[in-house]
Amino acid sequence: SAPVYGGSARVEFFGAVNAEASALKAAGVTCGVQQSEGDSLVQRGRNELVWRFLASPFTHLLFWDADVVPTRPGYVAEMLGKGHDVIGGAYPYRAGTPRVVASLHPGRDPELVDGCIDALDVPTGFMLISRRALMAMARRFWSEMFYRSDHRDDMGAPRLAFFDCGVRDGRYLSEDYL
Repeated sequence: SAPVYGGSARVEFFGAVNAEASALKAAGVTCGVQQSEGDSLVQRGRNELVWRFLASPFTHLLFWDADVVPTRPGYVAEMLGKGHDVIGGAYPYRAGTPRVVASLHPGRDPELVDGCIDALDVPTGFMLISRRALMAMARRFWSEMFYRSDHRDDMGAPRLAFFDCGVRDGRYLSEDYL
């Protein structure tokens, strides 16, 4: 699922999506692509993509922002193979900086285990989430997440706000973190 504000993305992004889809097909994984276009509120677009995913037969949802272009195909199959309910792919924070987008646990040295590092939070820009994780969140936080859509195409339809901005544990987090 790709949130694309304004409906445009770079050619490199679509080339990467096609290469990844081919790699998944070669690995025997069925996939589909959904876009959320035209919504200036990113978190509402993400929530809409989750709703569409939950109505599908797929087992995992991959958020892949249009400005994230992996260096090679195969990352999504590798992420699936790790077996985690939530896993984020590392990508540069800003061009030309050595940082990656993620927050590690303060006061703890990162430990690489089977190619993964346990993080405090990871961004949704390249995040794979299992249906099981989303359903567990829905059950646990239903009363805090439930709302009715105000979108002209589905006015009043039930929705869940999985990705919203807010203060968590004294930190202000954008929709980009789960």
